[in-house]
Amino acid sequence: MAPPGAFGHLSLALGAAVAALGSILFIAWRTYFPGGGRWGARWEPPLAAGQGPASATPLLLLIRPLLSWQLDFSMRQVLVLGLKGAGKSSVLHYISSEAAKDRTAPTQGFNSVQVYADGFQIDLLELGGSQNLRFYWNQYLSQAHVLVFVVDSADRPHLPTARQELHWLLAEDPRLPLVVLANKQDKSDALSVAELHRELALHTLNGQREFFLLPTSATHTALATATSIRHVKSLLVELLSQL
Repeated sequence: MAPPGAFGHLSLALGAAVAALGSILFIAWRTYFPGGGRWGARWEPPLAAGQGPASATPLLLLIRPLLSWQLDFSMRQVLVLGLKGAGKSSVLHYISSEAAKDRTAPTQGFNSVQVYADGFQIDLLELGGSQNLRFYWNQYLSQAHVLVFVVDSADRPHLPTARQELHWLLAEDPRLPLVVLANKQDKSDALSVAELHRELALHTLNGQREFFLLPTSATHTALATATSIRHVKSLLVELLSQL
């Protein structure tokens, strides 16, 4: 005979499981069909009251493997990573749109943007750069075709952390093509591309991977300059079209 209260605990457990499954299916639908399929849509997962990014991310880790059956050969995935405040969300915005944007809120979970070029879809997935979210970065490398790592060129104090995180990722996958963006070149105190190459120890990369280091300014005024995000989009299309 079941102990007193056992059925009550079982009911609670089953209810929680059903609720979690419903959340997964809802988030999955919003992730892969954002805005009803509108071009360039983006979405961040809603968090329940009292929850932070650390509690939302394990749910996300469940979602994407469950939906791997939806992927086909016409989709290419670009993983966009970097420390908090590096400008990842602005990079995604100006890859998918040329509309001016005054302010981009920090990413608390993830952003997903889809663009279309040369007959295939590019799925750009950005994960938040806070310390608790960086723990999950490597879980997404196996699904990526290209890794984009965004660095704030003017944030000198955090460059050692950026270097450490980048090389940790590179050790996980020695062949994944890498595009490093020396972002925020519009700032007067930004390091040059040559300086960032040295600070990030990029000279230690082996010859097995394709590697690019681009100066960027993820702003509307920079779209017509040498640091335009348009150059990033062109490079990604070129790399992914070779797959």
